[in-house]
Amino acid sequence: MALIAVAGLCAAQEKPPADAKPARVFATQPEFDLASSIDKEPTPAGRLAKLEQWKKEYPNTNFADVRRRGFLVAYSQLNRPREAFNAALDILKEDNPNDDLALRSVLLTIQQMQNPTPDEYQTAIRIAQQIVNNADAIYAPDKKPADQSDAQWSELKKAMPPYAQKTVGWVYFVQKDFPKSEVELKKALEMDPNQAPTAYMLAQAYFNQRTEHPEKQIPALFYFARAAAYDGPGALDANTRAQIKKTFSSYYKQYHGSPEGENEVLAAAKNSGLVPPNFTIVDIGTINQKKAMEEQEKRLANPMITVWTDIKKELIGPNGETYFNDSVKGKALPTFKGKLISMKPAIRPKEIVLAIEKPDVADLTVKLDEGQVLPGKMEPGADIEVSDGEGAAYSKEPYMLTITVDKAKITGWVPAKVAPAPGPGKKAPGKKK
Repeated sequence: MALIAVAGLCAAQEKPPADAKPARVFATQPEFDLASSIDKEPTPAGRLAKLEQWKKEYPNTNFADVRRRGFLVAYSQLNRPREAFNAALDILKEDNPNDDLALRSVLLTIQQMQNPTPDEYQTAIRIAQQIVNNADAIYAPDKKPADQSDAQWSELKKAMPPYAQKTVGWVYFVQKDFPKSEVELKKALEMDPNQAPTAYMLAQAYFNQRTEHPEKQIPALFYFARAAAYDGPGALDANTRAQIKKTFSSYYKQYHGSPEGENEVLAAAKNSGLVPPNFTIVDIGTINQKKAMEEQEKRLANPMITVWTDIKKELIGPNGETYFNDSVKGKALPTFKGKLISMKPAIRPKEIVLAIEKPDVADLTVKLDEGQVLPGKMEPGADIEVSDGEGAAYSKEPYMLTITVDKAKITGWVPAKVAPAPGPGKKAPGKKK
C-alpha cells in the first residue's frame, strides 16, 4: 500500500482538463499530513494505529478506498484474520466486488480464523463461487493492477478458480459434512489434477465415510497414494509425502490384507491426478471369501486331502499333542493315498514312507504290524493306498505322521520282478567264460 504516493499525487495535482473527473484531494493539510505519515511507520502495529486515528478524526474522506485497503494490509500483517476478513468484505462491498486482493484475502483468512461462524463460512463459500464463476471478468487484462506483470496476472487467473473451489470443499470438510466436501473437492481436482493438497483432503473426505460406505475406501486409498507419490508441480513437500506414504501403507494393508499390489497403486496414482476408470482394490473380505470357495472346491474334489490337511492343521497347532492323544493315537484313520518315497529295508520292507500332500515331500510313515513285511521292492514314485491305519506318532517340524497298519490294507504294492539267483553250475546272466 502506498499512501504517500497517493497523497502526494493528489496534493500536487494541477487543475484537470474540463472533461476530466475532478482530482481527489485531502480536505485539509492535517489530514494529508496524517495520511502521509502512515507509510513512514516501521511496524504494522504503528501503521494500524495511524489508520485508526485517520478514521476517527476524518470519518469522511476522499480516500476511503485507500484507507480500507490499508486496514486490510495491516490486519493481514498482524495476523488478525477475522479483522482482515471483514476489511476485505468492506472493500468488496464499498469499492469493487471483483477486487482480486480482497477476494483472495477472504479465502485465506477464513482458513486462519479461530472458530468461524456459520455466516462467515457461508460468506467464504459465496466468495469462492464468485471467483469460480467470474474468473474471466475478475482477471480481465484491463483489470490488472499496476504492481502485477502480465505473467503474474495470467497465473492468478489460472490458479485462483481451483483454489477457490478447493476452499468450498475445505469449508464442508471442517464442518464434517464429508459427502458435500467430497463433491466439491472432486470439482477442484478436475480443474487442476496436480493439486496434491486437494487430493490429500479428498482422500480424507472419502475415508471418513468408510463406515456407512465401505466402497469409498478404494478412492480414498487412491488419493492417499496420489498425495504420497506425486512429486511434480503442485506436489506436497518430501517430508509430508513420506508421512502420507506411511498412512497409505497402513490403510492399504488393513483393506487388502497384505502389501501385495501396493507399489502398483502408488505408480498408478503418481501418473494420474484422478481415479482411473475401473480402478479397484480387492478387499480382504473378498479375498478370504474367494479363498474359502476355492478351499471348498478342493475339499469336494479330493475328500482324502481334505481329511489329511484337517488332521495336519490340528497336529501342528498349539494343541497338537492333546489332539493327537485324543483323536489320532490308536485310532483307525481314513484311507490315505500318496507317492512312495522310500522303504526300510530296501527289499521286503517293514516300513514305507509316502508323500500325501505334495508328491515330493515325505509326510506319512507306514509301519507294518509286528512280524509283517511287504514282498520284494518297488521303485519310488509308485501310487500306494493305505486304509485303516492307526496313529502311532507324529512330529511338527518337519511334519511327519506315523501309523501302523496290517499289510492287507495296503494296495498298489506291486513288487518288481527279481531275476532268480543262478543255481549250481550255472552262470549268472551276461557273464562269459
